[in-house]
Formats: sequence, structure tokens, C-alpha cells
Amino acid sequence: MLFSLAAKNRIELPSDDPAFASLDSLCLQYQNFTSLDDFLRYYLIGFEVLLTASDFEFLTYEHVKNAYAQTVRHTEVFFDPQAHIALGVSYQTLLSVSEMLSHGHFEDGILIGFGMSSTEVGRYPSLYSSVYATLREADVENLTAHYGEEGPPEYVAAAMSDLGVKRIDHGRRAIEDQSLFRRLVDAKIMLTVCPISNVMLKGVQDIMNLPIRHFLDLGVRFSINSDDPAYFGGSLLDNYCAIQEAFDLSMADWKDIARNSVEGSWCSEGRKMDLKNMIDRAFADVIIPNN
Repeated sequence: MLFSLAAKNRIELPSDDPAFASLDSLCLQYQNFTSLDDFLRYYLIGFEVLLTASDFEFLTYEHVKNAYAQTVRHTEVFFDPQAHIALGVSYQTLLSVSEMLSHGHFEDGILIGFGMSSTEVGRYPSLYSSVYATLREADVENLTAHYGEEGPPEYVAAAMSDLGVKRIDHGRRAIEDQSLFRRLVDAKIMLTVCPISNVMLKGVQDIMNLPIRHFLDLGVRFSINSDDPAYFGGSLLDNYCAIQEAFDLSMADWKDIARNSVEGSWCSEGRKMDLKNMIDRAFADVIIPNN
């Protein structure tokens, strides 16, 4: 898609980077990121080929189609408007894509939350406190922030207190601060854990190094997510399978993960009930063989 859209929109990909010599070389690069910052360089290059509403519609449709094929029935998709606006794409062009899914803005329900992402090191949450204060004043309740992937656990704690977030994106390093566990549990903060991404970006050496078992035992809510699947080669289903292969979770563990994912989502209470009923029916249909 990157190469085809670049050709259509007459965008020259970096000629001084051998990764863009062919599809094979770019795929190889995507398997060998050295860090989050290394990934972000290629991630932002990918933005450059998305210029028209039809480009965004193509990308959105392919994502939703792939997710549905994996039996995903509810997804909350992040998009980064400021990076596209800097490339000359209007905000209205970005919103026109949301017409595929619903319509409107925060007031009309298609934009249901606000977060931030990118490199974490040296970016203490208080730097963004005024932005989040403005959002809260505008009654935007669903707030998240990207912390605890690279940054230390105190960033996670500060995001909760300084920014007023209800979710933390990634948050894996929260396990390093025992005083943080109870705060996460008491405030019902959900961590959106991205297993394959954490390995691909060298945050952890192996899936088994993630604190999945600790989070389950401590009652810390988390969901399992694909982060940027086009770059990491890991769909949502791949991430679920990777967790199961690493930790051999029980059916009860998976039911807790699934239901907590719904509880931490930003859909309506009615939709949450529908999703939890779907989960309950799915688990009721599972036949566990006798050992």
C-alpha cells in the first residue's frame, strides 16, 4: 500500500535509504527496528503517502476488514491528525474518513477520546497538563496517554495525577513500582498492553518478559492490542496467540482479559453489555477436554 499510494500521489520515498529499494527490503527493515525512535522515523514516512480522502478510506477499510476477519467486534482506532495537517492534509479530509464509520466530531460521538503518543524519554506528563486541562474543561472524559513503554513508572503515576487519564497506553513498566499497583486497581485504570510491539521495539527481549501474569494476579486491568500491525507484522490475533504461547493462560484468565477490555473501552454502557454477553456466550460454547 505504501508503494502504490506513493506512486499514485507522486511522492518520492527516501532514495538514500536502502530500505525503500523494494518491498522485500522494507519488510526486512520492519523486522529490525532498533528502538521506538527508529520505528517512528519509518512510521512518519508512511504518513507522507496519505493525501486524499480516498487514501484514508482505503487504509481504514483494509484495517476494519482484517480486524473483522479475526472476529474483532469492537475496535477503538487511534489516528494522529497533527502529523497529516503538517503535510498539508486538512482536518476535514481526515474527518471525512470517519463518515465511513459514523459521523461528526466529539459532540456527535465519532471521536470518543483523546490521547498522545510518540517517544517518552524526557517527556514528563506535566509538559502536557494544560492540553489535558482544556480537554477536561470541554467535557472530553475519555483521556489516555502513552507512558510506561520506554518511560519509567513515575511517568505512569504522573499521567494519572497530572493529566487525569482513565487509560494508559502500554504501561508495562508500571510493574516496577509496587506502590503504583494499588492506584491502578483502585482507579480502575486499564493498561493497553502491546506484546509484539514491545518485542519488536526492543522494550523487552521476549514476550515472556512482559508482566502479564503479575497483572492478572494483582488485579490490574489490561487489554491486548496490536499497536501498529502494518509495521510489526502482528495482528490482534497474533498478539493473543503470542501471549498464550508464552504464558499458557487458563480459560478463566482469558475471560477476565476479555471482560476487562470491554470495561476499559469507551463505548456506551449498552454496547458494553452487548459485548460482555457475546463473550459469555463464546465461553459457554467452549468444550474443555478431560485430561
